[in-house]
Amino acid sequence: MSVVCLPRTLLWCSLATFPVGCGIDRDSPEGAIRALEQAYIRKDLEAAVALRDFRTEAKLSWKSLKPELAEDEQIVRETAEVLELSFRKEIRTNGFPDFAGLKCGFSNRQVVASNLVKVTERCVFPDGGFSVEDIHVAKSESGWRVVIVPN
Repeated sequence: MSVVCLPRTLLWCSLATFPVGCGIDRDSPEGAIRALEQAYIRKDLEAAVALRDFRTEAKLSWKSLKPELAEDEQIVRETAEVLELSFRKEIRTNGFPDFAGLKCGFSNRQVVASNLVKVTERCVFPDGGFSVEDIHVAKSESGWRVVIVPN
């Protein structure tokens, strides 16, 4: 089952019950985000790493800093390795983000490039507080995966 998100429409799911209650679809941008959040809840570092696209992050970083280096495969590969190592260290040092007990929904999907979309996610905390975040997701041969886009 695919998760369909239309502008100004919000699909709410409790992350604790997402795989059963909402039907996970790792072949969609929203499904990739949910899968990463589930990896965080399970504290599964290898799954979290597999759901990130460090190569695309490296290319985007170089495009914003020095565009000609974004086409240098060796530099992109080495940068992706550094980004992955940094992500692993961050999780080992500071732990996983806490998504337990949150209710989250998607309200918008914007195409940024042919293989990159920005999805807006709103999460409500158990105490009633909330957060709104734009999350970028890239499509590659291995499907949709979350990326951090440089400002």
